[in-house]
Amino acid sequence: MVGLNDGPLGQSKKVVPHAAGGSISGVRVLMGILLFFIGIAAVTGVAMAVSSGQPALAIAIGLIAGAFFCRVGC
Repeated sequence: MVGLNDGPLGQSKKVVPHAAGGSISGVRVLMGILLFFIGIAAVTGVAMAVSSGQPALAIAIGLIAGAFFCRVGC
């Protein structure tokens, strides 16, 4: 009967390296796209707050976005 462990004893099986299936993970690509859009939304929010005459809101949005990206980056 043919089994999965056929072969000489003491011989190790060949193991596929971790990145052999592709080093680009779909989850990481999705997270990168999401972070890109969050950054665009933060810049747009700051620009709209400044243009509408609310610099305090623009500073608050900038600080929160900066803290978010510092946490994600570190």
